[in-house]
Amino acid sequence: MFLPNSFIDALADYESARYVIFGVPFDNTSSYRAGSRWAPDAMRQASANFESYNPTFDIDLVDLPIYDAGIWKLQLWLTRPCRVFTKLQKTS
Repeated sequence: MFLPNSFIDALADYESARYVIFGVPFDNTSSYRAGSRWAPDAMRQASANFESYNPTFDIDLVDLPIYDAGIWKLQLWLTRPCRVFTKLQKTS
């Protein structure tokens, strides 16, 4: 069985979601070694091992209307963090 590449407890559709998450694969702030662009997918894969219930906050992720919008595709000209942040603000 293959799991979809989405955050494991993000079960809501976009219209009914109260929270929307999305990944931004961006390496240009790395000073030593690139690879942070793989973080959104790695977090989604790791989420399959998360416990959905958090006893500290007494909340279960399954009960929250979360939508995973996937990976935000960056244009090649977005190489500076300030430009990426500005584009994210305008998009959201």
